[in-house]
Amino acid sequence: MSEAVNAIELLERKVAANADDAAARYQLAVLLLDEYGRVSEPELLSRAREQLTRAVQLRPKHAPSHAALGYTYDLTEDGAEQALVCFREARRLNPRDKEYDVYVLTLLEATGREQDALVEIEAAAPRHGVDLQALRRELIVAGIVRPEDIESD
Repeated sequence: MSEAVNAIELLERKVAANADDAAARYQLAVLLLDEYGRVSEPELLSRAREQLTRAVQLRPKHAPSHAALGYTYDLTEDGAEQALVCFREARRLNPRDKEYDVYVLTLLEATGREQDALVEIEAAAPRHGVDLQALRRELIVAGIVRPEDIESD
């Protein structure tokens, strides 16, 4: 039996012994997602989502649980909208996390909402110390874009 499977079983026993242990549920879900990444068994994804759903209920202010739950939805065919809800909540709880912003932007683009993504970029830039005006100027100077291709404020 692999080390990952042993760790999963250990955490499953821990959760069974204390059903209200949100941290153990989150840790178990992360291991299940890691194992899913190796073997692509849908049941592992389903189990991870179940653990994360409960972890979020138990500890609603834990941004990583919301993000991981969003990730489980993003891995499914029709889960982008629910993934977006989860990642937006994770970002609301921890607005400094760049990964949450990137995921929100990616999901907006994937769902055909480019204008919403542009609005989100404008909002995210100051949180992460990005000067969009300076970036626009640098892109023009580098010849990557033409001035007429860039909307100005």
